[in-house]
Amino acid sequence: MNLINRTKPIALTAAGQFWVNNHAHIVAAGEAIELTYIQELLNLTDLRDFVTGIDQMKLTRTNMDRIPVPIPPLALQEEFAHRAAEVRELEAAQAASRQRLEALFQSVLYRAFNGDL
Repeated sequence: MNLINRTKPIALTAAGQFWVNNHAHIVAAGEAIELTYIQELLNLTDLRDFVTGIDQMKLTRTNMDRIPVPIPPLALQEEFAHRAAEVRELEAAQAASRQRLEALFQSVLYRAFNGDL
């Protein structure tokens, strides 16, 4: 269901030695493609028209090859990759801030219920 619900990213970047199970596809970028561009594009694409199955959704290689991939000039792809990295950094910082805020809130609750405020 993650292919539809997107509780986790569906496209990830791997480098070096890695193992892939039979539910994954490997996409290699060519000279005219920025890998981060393809990764973000796949993570943003609605795959409902490309997946098959009822209980266990699958994206076959044939259907994956049907996903339209607009290919802008490499300079624009690289600029997009740079901006996407900035957004991911901001998201990580925001998540860390939310965790700190939750910890502070729990501390205040604890103090309030123990009469320490």
